[in-house]
Amino acid sequence: MVTLNQELASLKESLTSTDRMLAERTAERDDLAAKLAARQEPLPMRIDLNWLETFDGKIWDKKPESPPAFFSRKNRPVRFISVVNLKGGVGKTTTTANLGAALAHLGKRVLLVDLDYQGSLTSMCLDDSELRTVRSNKRFVERILEGYGVDENGLKPWTQRIANDKAFYLVPAEEPLCDVENQMMIKWFLQGSGGGKEDPRYVLRRVFHSAEVQDAFDIVLFDCPPRLTTACINALACSDYAVIPVLPDERSTEAVPRLLFTLRTLRQNHVCPDLAVLGVIANRTYATFSTKTLADREEAAWNYLKRICDNEMPDESIRYFTNCVKQFTNEAFDAARKKRFAFHAKNFGDGFRQLTDELLQAMQSREERG
Repeated sequence: MVTLNQELASLKESLTSTDRMLAERTAERDDLAAKLAARQEPLPMRIDLNWLETFDGKIWDKKPESPPAFFSRKNRPVRFISVVNLKGGVGKTTTTANLGAALAHLGKRVLLVDLDYQGSLTSMCLDDSELRTVRSNKRFVERILEGYGVDENGLKPWTQRIANDKAFYLVPAEEPLCDVENQMMIKWFLQGSGGGKEDPRYVLRRVFHSAEVQDAFDIVLFDCPPRLTTACINALACSDYAVIPVLPDERSTEAVPRLLFTLRTLRQNHVCPDLAVLGVIANRTYATFSTKTLADREEAAWNYLKRICDNEMPDESIRYFTNCVKQFTNEAFDAARKKRFAFHAKNFGDGFRQLTDELLQAMQSREERG
């Protein structure tokens, strides 16, 4: 028979064992909590603050460490063209859209890529119903930059047919592109561009220099924003050629040599060593398509532009396109409202066909020279 003293001794022994187990579990808990806290601490930023204080803001100029391959145009049928000018309001979007329409009219398989978060090219190419569908499916270019399913599904789901044309497509853009671009740029800057980090300058090159795109299109036109954004640098690093629309006035022409200097720096730093300046196009002129003669004031600005550009890039033969784009008339605006593009207006259609022919000839001539 168990006495009271024996029962008390047994209870004390059980209590001592429980206290010991509790202490062990408490120690394990504290150890796990410390490890978890250590993992949740932000990683130290690998930034040389002394270097940061003298940083000139040219984040994209750094020589790449191991960029994805730029497939030679000799080995592919598709050509990539960036329509670019770092000055706004010079008609990049209308030039891109109407060149695309003219190329599609010639039977070329054309893809337009809107890279400006304002989405002007998207609004020009898609009607309200099509735009609602794109928004519902979230099929915008920023998703490509973020890498959503492109590797698994290819580029096709992100393209939208224009005006029910089987050979004319658009990758649209909208305001969230701005946030994605900033995030990519800042993340790359803060984490450092080395150490195996993905270089955000080459996302579009990996996507567009694929067998799928080479088999599907003849011409890809990138409508670049008037800023050297993440999307813009991606277009330049992906492109064979840059085409520069400019207004033939003094203030607009002064921006072109600055752009040429930027492109030359990017080439010298091997960011986009394969990019060639195809030429400069005079936009919104008062010239006639029959004579292609600029007004006196425009002619003076155009000749001044030639001098300063040739001085900026003396080692490269820059083409100054003979064909130019006229100021829009009511006829052009009516055509744009009814059929989306001023190209469908008779006079403007003839002009853009001539400009497109010259564009194709310029590419052929450049490639024959090697």
